[in-house]
Amino acid sequence: MSVMSNFYNYPVGAHIIIRDAEWRIIEVQHTTNNNFRLTCTGMSDLVRGRKGIFYTGLEDDVKILLPDETELKQDDSSGFIKSKLYIESVLRSAPRTNPGKIYVADKAAMDALPYQFDPTIQALSQTKPRILIADAVGIGKTLEAGILTSELMARGRARRILVVATKAMLLQFQQEFWNRFSIPLCRLDSVGIQRCINRIPVNKNPFDYFDKSIISVDTLKQPEFLSYLEKSQWDLIIIDEAHNVASRGDSRSQRARLANLLSKHSDSMIMLTATPHDGSAKSFASLMNILDPTAIPDPENYRADDFLDKGLVIRRFKSDIKNQVAKDFPERVIKTQKIDATPQENQIFAEIEKLFIKETTEGKKVKEHHLFSSVLTKAVFSSPAACESVLKNRIANLEKKTNADLDEISRLKEIRSLVNAISVEHFSKFNWLVDYLNGSEFGWDKNDPKDRLVIFTESIPTLEFLEKELPLRIGLGKDKKQVVTLHGQMLDSEIAEIVNDFNKESSKARLLICSDVASEGINLHHLSHRMIHFDLPWSLMTFQQRNGRIDRYGQSRQPYIMYLQTIAENKKAKDDAYILERLQQKDDQAQKNIDDPSEFLKSKEEQENDTFNLIEGNTDTVSDDTEVPDEDFNLFDFFSSSESDNTDSKSSAFAKVMTDEEYRTHIDSHYSLFKDDFEFVKTALKFKSEAEKNNSKNQLYFEVENRNLILEIDNNLRYRLPPEIIPGNGRITLTDDKKLLEKEFELARSSDEDWPAKQLLCPLHPVAQYLTDYYLSAMGRHSAPVLNLNTLHSDDAYILIQGGYPNRRGYIPVHDIFAVHWHKNDYELLRMEQFAEKVSLDSELSNTGVPVDMVKLKSLVKPSVDAVNAELIEMRTRFIESHQKELEEKLNELSCLKDKKMDVIRQSYKNNAQSGIFNARQAEIEEDFNALNNYINDTAKLENKPYIQLIAVITGNKN
Repeated sequence: MSVMSNFYNYPVGAHIIIRDAEWRIIEVQHTTNNNFRLTCTGMSDLVRGRKGIFYTGLEDDVKILLPDETELKQDDSSGFIKSKLYIESVLRSAPRTNPGKIYVADKAAMDALPYQFDPTIQALSQTKPRILIADAVGIGKTLEAGILTSELMARGRARRILVVATKAMLLQFQQEFWNRFSIPLCRLDSVGIQRCINRIPVNKNPFDYFDKSIISVDTLKQPEFLSYLEKSQWDLIIIDEAHNVASRGDSRSQRARLANLLSKHSDSMIMLTATPHDGSAKSFASLMNILDPTAIPDPENYRADDFLDKGLVIRRFKSDIKNQVAKDFPERVIKTQKIDATPQENQIFAEIEKLFIKETTEGKKVKEHHLFSSVLTKAVFSSPAACESVLKNRIANLEKKTNADLDEISRLKEIRSLVNAISVEHFSKFNWLVDYLNGSEFGWDKNDPKDRLVIFTESIPTLEFLEKELPLRIGLGKDKKQVVTLHGQMLDSEIAEIVNDFNKESSKARLLICSDVASEGINLHHLSHRMIHFDLPWSLMTFQQRNGRIDRYGQSRQPYIMYLQTIAENKKAKDDAYILERLQQKDDQAQKNIDDPSEFLKSKEEQENDTFNLIEGNTDTVSDDTEVPDEDFNLFDFFSSSESDNTDSKSSAFAKVMTDEEYRTHIDSHYSLFKDDFEFVKTALKFKSEAEKNNSKNQLYFEVENRNLILEIDNNLRYRLPPEIIPGNGRITLTDDKKLLEKEFELARSSDEDWPAKQLLCPLHPVAQYLTDYYLSAMGRHSAPVLNLNTLHSDDAYILIQGGYPNRRGYIPVHDIFAVHWHKNDYELLRMEQFAEKVSLDSELSNTGVPVDMVKLKSLVKPSVDAVNAELIEMRTRFIESHQKELEEKLNELSCLKDKKMDVIRQSYKNNAQSGIFNARQAEIEEDFNALNNYINDTAKLENKPYIQLIAVITGNKN
């Protein structure tokens, strides 16, 4: 391999020649023997826009193009538009280095609120951006993730993105990222995976073909995908509903193991959950250690101070942000309806009590009976259909046993016959619901497409019963499309289609009956503000998750939530109902107390188990505090301040809410030659179209209507876009008008279309990215334009140069754009802002075509490069000096944390230290700490040689 000069590093942004083609480096990774893996984008005609991956150790010749060898070409285009587009493209692709600035996310299609940007500022301040966004239900965590993702993309740190979500959230998450931020995710649901298989070679890793994708956690944990994961690397991984990947008890679940694997295969990570802890120190520590395996040495003995300064978590409640979102969170209305059981139902409750009493006296309170009691009790409170299903399965399982308990089978069959005898007319809760929905008190207008109803049940048999019987009795039975159902047995593509349809005003759907598969994450608030809990969940967490589907950011109407509860004559049933009522009351009180996190002192499963224990061993009275047992470890202290007894002043210990004034200081107003993104894209399309008007193969067809750009997608653009969002006619419409986009989002929900007719035009949109890449190569191989302005004196020349030092991770933390101003034989070094004040390239320019003295200008390039090089050396020195102390402190802290973690492992396995478990855990800790140690070193240490590129030469012809 030969390399020009003594450059041995390959910085991002550098132009190189490989195999007689020019490429621009977009990503660098160190490999063995000081070689490199270069990810590049093509600049020459034959490879323009193509992605290429090269290993320097395998290439015969890699030539780094040196700045002082750049060919100068005088621009003869009208108004120097070709040069302006080229220079603008360089400015747009330049590294963003300030962690405290917002470069692109403020342009997203949303009403930007200051609190939404706090997670981004917090994460970017870290060496390795990783954060758990744990805001309360409905505050807008997906938007906050989109903001951070946008900023990482602007910094070149999120080219490869993997989003892991629940199957119910795939389409919605994809839509939010595309509609709001123009971030294209390829959806790998059951349909998308098949499409993927059809497009790529057999046995090839699909993650090598899709830089940005979204997939369900249940699909990803399948063996074939796990093998692909182990061979893939991402810049950013996002895990939605992250509480599902926390470790429980003494072992890691399959999902927890998956999350830990993903953590090792990504630089940055975002985790999202409204329920960040369940009261278990170990469970919460597992989430922190997924983000940073060195964060908490002892997962069973730590305090908030142990990791608070690491910036790994942020959590806000509605009260924290109420001043910014008061109009977006109407206060919910809660109503509980108690319904007297019918004589037939009372008989069932009585017989079940006899069954449990008999089991207790016979000593049958073993695990199997314990589980059956729980399931049957839940079913009884849900519906006769649910109760019958549980009894049927129990009888079938007992009859399979060799030594079947015939007496128990007989009793269960008797109860089952009584349950089957309960007709629809004797189902009290159902009949009350029918009368209520048909009456005027509820106010639901089933003929209004904007007034849709959501009914939740935990039981699939109850769901099926409601689906069959309810429509006929409330006037929705004529058209089956008016009632839709959602449950976990559906395919991910089916769930996405149903949720999408329910949120469309044009659809006939008026009623959604769903199980708790719909309780996490999905938006149901667009056309619905009414919800009925047909049966009460046994977990406070589920209350919050269900209610958050309609009570969330962006809800314009007052949420109305109703709980239905059957009240029996039987004493035990009354006591059981009281316990469930207390759960509902605690949820209501928690909501009023700013989503008090003390409601989540246990996991959903543990809460349900505690509820059952109370029901099974209920006494005459139930204490108000029974549901929340005292524990030595209380994560409430982490997530709620106790500085005041006034609940309105309580907030999370991890709450950060910037003000409007602070927000404005973070917005970057970088220099541009065009008024805005719209003008840049419009001008770029127009010039490209005119230049290629004789070549129909490459020509982009477009038209402009006010603030709309209508564009026909060609093959160069098609592969950059998710296939789902390309209309059938192959044309897309771009606009930067946020108000217009909001109307388009509403129109999409009122039509049969899954995607809005208009897309957000912003710097991240693939069209803007494509045009930027195109004009970076517009001047030809290793060339720079010369602009001869009639507004500048002939003795003046400005040599525009960019340069920086990459670190060993391939990022460029030290970078700037300079203008070396020559006046006769003297020069001064200007920053871009100073140059912009002296030379107004962003104004209308006239190209008179007066020839320039190329020899003279060429002679200025080398000393200009030397001047910039000297300044970059100074910048590098200042960077190293300012970060040296921080680097040493981080490495020392890591060393101490490693020792602590090793001590914990030794204590845990002191009785079987020779076992393979101890050795495996020790090796894992070594690997984790070494990986982070290397990452910190690679990030903080700069290469010895800078990357320098000549951008343009600007001179004058005025005497």
